[in-house]
Amino acid sequence: MVPELHDGEEVLVDHRAYRGCTVAVGDVVLVTHPTQGATRIIKRVSGVSSDGVMLHGDNQEESTDSRHFGPVSEERVLGQVVARFDDR
Repeated sequence: MVPELHDGEEVLVDHRAYRGCTVAVGDVVLVTHPTQGATRIIKRVSGVSSDGVMLHGDNQEESTDSRHFGPVSEERVLGQVVARFDDR
């Protein structure tokens, strides 16, 4: 599980992670924002249902996530975050 991300960190995203399998609770994923189509966000999967994928940010006080925009379709999931790099 990837800990909370900070400004300046870079991530490695596996864009093939969900070919042949589905998103799982606890995965950290790169997603196309549901209301701002050109924006990509990184969130943790907190639930998966027939209605979509529920996403939550690690910083719940500051995060905009499924509590605000609801579940997102699996088609919006661009890949799984598999590593992070910190230059600090």
